[in-house]
Amino acid sequence: MTDTSGLIKTLSQVRLVDVVDALDYIGIRDVGLISAEIRPIYEGIKICAPAKTVRCIPTRRPIVYKTPEEYEQIRQEWYASICPAFGFDDLQEGDVLVATMEGAEVGFWGSYNGLMAQARKVSGVVLDGGCRDRRELKVQKAPVFARKFARTETIGRFEQESVNKTVVCGGVQVRVGDIVFGDDDGLAVVPIERLSEVTKLAKEVHELDKRNRGEWYRKMGISLDDTVV
Repeated sequence: MTDTSGLIKTLSQVRLVDVVDALDYIGIRDVGLISAEIRPIYEGIKICAPAKTVRCIPTRRPIVYKTPEEYEQIRQEWYASICPAFGFDDLQEGDVLVATMEGAEVGFWGSYNGLMAQARKVSGVVLDGGCRDRRELKVQKAPVFARKFARTETIGRFEQESVNKTVVCGGVQVRVGDIVFGDDDGLAVVPIERLSEVTKLAKEVHELDKRNRGEWYRKMGISLDDTVV
């Protein structure tokens, strides 16, 4: 029986470029590369985790209100059942939420649901769409990748279409359970059935790179750092 959690832990120690090179080695070239327009909202984020998915689409539901109080009622109902603010209840520890929103600049994610995700120890969030509250998310150290920074909420704009079905994120097919890997260089998807091969090769590529660059560090009199040790 494959130790998926062990493989994920090992894979998390390499870099995105090592994962991409490993995918090349096994013949999965470019098809796993999520668009470079979906990027970390601040430097230093790293994720390596199985995907859960949610797809949101532009809504045709009209909203009618005359007062701020009426709007607040609509807002609460929208987040409760039409486009849930947290995505869905199935998101658990160790998952990465992949949310697709047609690439729109609408704030599906922000500081509040970011805290909810962190409380559940979710590994990260990848948004083919908009993210609000960038400063607060950075302060909270919330691991979020997004296509756009957004200003608006989903109310009257987007509704949840499906949960835990195959989605397209940044031009790439993502299935529930596929491994989403991301760091400062971007994002890639590893098909779960190829995880063992990719992990082995990515680790080899990473170790070779560290050895080769470490030799140049020594030749050039550069103090060794954690990228070569």
